[in-house]
Amino acid sequence: MTENTEILKNKLTEIREILLELDCLKQDIHSIHNPEEEYFEKMIKKSRFFYRLYLNYTKLFVIDCHKLIDKNEHFNILNLINFCQSNLNKITWHNTPTHSSLEKLKTKFLKTSEHFSDISLLRNKVFAHTDRKKSEIKYNITLKDFWEILTSLQEIFREINVDFDNMNWQFQILYEKPTSIKNSFKYLKIRDLYYDNFKSESDKFTIEEVKKIIKS
Repeated sequence: MTENTEILKNKLTEIREILLELDCLKQDIHSIHNPEEEYFEKMIKKSRFFYRLYLNYTKLFVIDCHKLIDKNEHFNILNLINFCQSNLNKITWHNTPTHSSLEKLKTKFLKTSEHFSDISLLRNKVFAHTDRKKSEIKYNITLKDFWEILTSLQEIFREINVDFDNMNWQFQILYEKPTSIKNSFKYLKIRDLYYDNFKSESDKFTIEEVKKIIKS
């Protein structure tokens, strides 16, 4: 294996691990902070514990995402593309890309760059370091923007990696959705059903009612 091939392999390995972590964080945040979930109002909205968890996951997402977008970070995606272009004929590819195809990936990367300054601001002034005036810092980025940036980074990585070793990474399918919050909510529903029985003169709740909650 040539030196440049080995360097690219190491770059792809490091970036893949960061992208895997980011995708897990995205799914975890979505599991906690999803108003459409039945359990959100009762278990999440008023819980300080889950709010702290949501903030901490968001903090980790910003810090890891910054590793892939900031020009000074060793494993940023733009450096990856530039390295591939500069060493195109010095790398052993499964399917050699063209300068044009790599330039298109660079364009894809830059399409979401309008949000990069906000990510750097959050990382440098709020999360990784504490600025004296952090309460006055203004930024305009949403979870939707985070997800769009992540999707773009995953797509760029995937195209380069397929060309390199023919491995087509699908990050989302590796995630196992947590069931603990939903199962805890089911327990609360069964508990409420049990205690509500003492407040009314109706017959006791049935096993079928409990089964329905468990299967939901």
